[in-house]
Amino acid sequence: MSVVTVIYTLLLYLAAAVFLAGITRKIISYACTPQPLKIPTTPAPTTRIGVIIRVAREVILFESLFKANK
Repeated sequence: MSVVTVIYTLLLYLAAAVFLAGITRKIISYACTPQPLKIPTTPAPTTRIGVIIRVAREVILFESLFKANK
């Protein structure tokens, strides 16, 4: 094994370590940032029958199409 191969190998591992440290730091930074606004969600059904009925209404009547801005 030549010296150049060892140097390239060490540089590869160093680059990978710097990359992973940076990604980890960014993820932690984003996770700790307070959320500026809460996004309301529509009420979702809690039972399997409720889900089936809601999906069937959407497929048959296209409810969300008529609720959208035109």
